[in-house]
Amino acid sequence: MAQQLITLLRSSPVFQNLSDHDLERLISLAETRHYEAGAILFVEMTQGDEVFFVVDGTLTVQLALSNADANVEVLTLGPGEIVGEISLVEEGVRSATVAAQTDVTVLAWNCATLRDECRRHPDMGYVLILGVAQVLARRIRRWNEYLLEHALWGLS
Repeated sequence: MAQQLITLLRSSPVFQNLSDHDLERLISLAETRHYEAGAILFVEMTQGDEVFFVVDGTLTVQLALSNADANVEVLTLGPGEIVGEISLVEEGVRSATVAAQTDVTVLAWNCATLRDECRRHPDMGYVLILGVAQVLARRIRRWNEYLLEHALWGLS
């Protein structure tokens, strides 16, 4: 099972450049959790202190609509993807709600523990945080494209 997790972790830009030894250490710090379809992993505007890696199943990322009592789905995440990564680089509240779209298995890390591990092993920490930055940059780029497309859609 550990080798399968290492292979899956390597499919993510966050973990792809880490050594097997670093990945094994990170796996040992993680808690494996299972959520049933419909379960909420975390809620927008609540304190964030964990980061999650999808092992199996699908998560949806949702934003609250300010003028309605509903959420809009903005992203779907599957195996090999990470969520809650903002909490790793900035302590604060969650920017979205994340729910299990299907039954899901995740690795969950406490952010303070992961930051301590990055300080103890700065080479690993640099690679890990660079991978998180790449994920954030891709998501910002996708969001900007989405906003541009929808902002210009109504303009003639």
